Amino acid sequence: MEQNIREIKELLVMIYDEVKEVKVRVTNLERGFANLLERTTLLENKVEAMDTRISNLESSMDNRISNLESSMDERISNLESSMDERISNLESSMGERISSLESSMGERISSLESRLAGLEVSMNELNDFSRQKTAELHHQAQRNFEILETDLGAAIDWSKFLQEQKVDKEALKKAAV
Repeated sequence: MEQNIREIKELLVMIYDEVKEVKVRVTNLERGFANLLERTTLLENKVEAMDTRISNLESSMDNRISNLESSMDERISNLESSMDERISNLESSMGERISSLESSMGERISSLESRLAGLEVSMNELNDFSRQKTAELHHQAQRNFEILETDLGAAIDWSKFLQEQKVDKEALKKAAV
């Protein structure tokens, strides 16, 4: 029996040693689990902080985009009204200029037409005057030709007379001078 007791004792010591080792292992596992739990908590806190930062950034970006959209809408509206006003002013200004030019050109065209009519009358008068002068010059030329013809005939007759009569040419020259 003693031997059984010893064996039991040895077994108990062995069991105790194994329980001690198991207890150390469990303690190490508990510490590792506690560290893991602590790390997980830190990671969860970091994830929450990142979520908060992302939410803040999204909110800030949404606000900026909204402000930018409203600012751009306002600027576009202002530009549209400014452009409409400028176009309206330009249309009225161009309308006035065109009306002024049409009036001025109408007056100039009327003035040119009256000048042209005056020039046509003057040209007709000049043509009539030219025909009249041409007729007068033609009549004068005919009279001059008739006179020359008559004088030439007389000169030829006189020349024949002088050649036939033997007139003193020197005496005639002195008488002519």
